[in-house]
Amino acid sequence: MQTVFEDARQRSVEMHDMFCTIENNTCGMLNEVEHRINERESHLMSEIESRTLRQQEAIQACQESLRTQVTVMQAQATRQQENMGKNDANSGH
Repeated sequence: MQTVFEDARQRSVEMHDMFCTIENNTCGMLNEVEHRINERESHLMSEIESRTLRQQEAIQACQESLRTQVTVMQAQATRQQENMGKNDANSGH
């Protein structure tokens, strides 16, 4: 009778060891997956930051270009008004 209980106890210990091994392997796999996810997330965040910076630079360049265009158009309008004023003065109006 003692051997049946000893055998059952031995199998119980083996099952416990097996479950501990499975648990450790599972934890190891989950840690590896978490590490890969964190690496991927970090890479994606860097890519987003880089693209955002490039977009901000492009927007700034467009704004500067528009300011330059407005300045040129204002100068042209001023010259046209001056020319119209000279023409009116020359024609006697």
